[in-house]
Order: sequence, then structure tokens, then C-alpha cells
Amino acid sequence: MVATKTEHEVLPESIAGHSSTSRHPYSGKRFAIVLSSWCLAGVGVVLSAVTAVAVFSASPLRATEALFLIPLFAWVALAVMSVRWIQHRRCHWLWPALGTLSGVLSAGAFAPLFFLYVAAVPLATYLVFWHLRLHDGMDLA
Repeated sequence: MVATKTEHEVLPESIAGHSSTSRHPYSGKRFAIVLSSWCLAGVGVVLSAVTAVAVFSASPLRATEALFLIPLFAWVALAVMSVRWIQHRRCHWLWPALGTLSGVLSAGAFAPLFFLYVAAVPLATYLVFWHLRLHDGMDLA
């Protein structure tokens, strides 16, 4: 009897998306969840980026203007956590911790604009939990 190889054993590691010892290949479902969340919150992301560029282009940066950079960091932290989740790899604990802090500060400061970023809140909450609990050996799928 001849044993046949599965698709992931035949494909090179770079194409299959994971090493042969990995239990979780890149997930199309995870990618779709991340993509839909980011698309729905896209206006908030663009607004944060435009505001950050405007603040950076101002001549002397004052402390009150630097507060507009906090939402940008929250988006960067969410991006890092999203990519690592798709790869089924844990990121450093500082990303979820500082991302949560900057996200909460941003939400408080920009509460009237909540509708612009509300689509990213469930994903961010789940990813913070996933990245901080994964080291305990708890598999959250």
C-alpha cells in the first residue's frame, strides 16, 4: 500500500504557509475576519493616519498635539496582533498591553467618533485575550 502525502506535505513551506511541525496553517477564516473588521473600521484608520501626518508636519510638536498619535499606535498594535493571529503565532505581551492602553485612551478621547472604529473593538478585544492567554497553553482556535 502506497501512502499519499497531503497537500501541506507536498507544498513547500513558503507556499503551504506553515512549517511541517505546525499544527495550525494560515487560516483563511481568520484572514476574512481580520479583513472585514479592518474594512468596516477603515474610515477610523484613515482619519487616524491623516491626523498623525498633520501633527507630524506641524513645526514644533506640543504635548497636546502628541495625544493625536495615540490612536495611530492603537491601530499599529491591532495590525501586529492581527497578522500574528493569522499566522497562529503569539506576539510579545507589550503589543496587546500597550495596544489596549492606547485604544482605551483613544476611545475616551474620541468618544463622539465611536462609530468610526466600533467594528474593530470586538476583534481587538478577542486578540488581546488570545495573545495574552496563549502562553498558558490554552488553545483558542
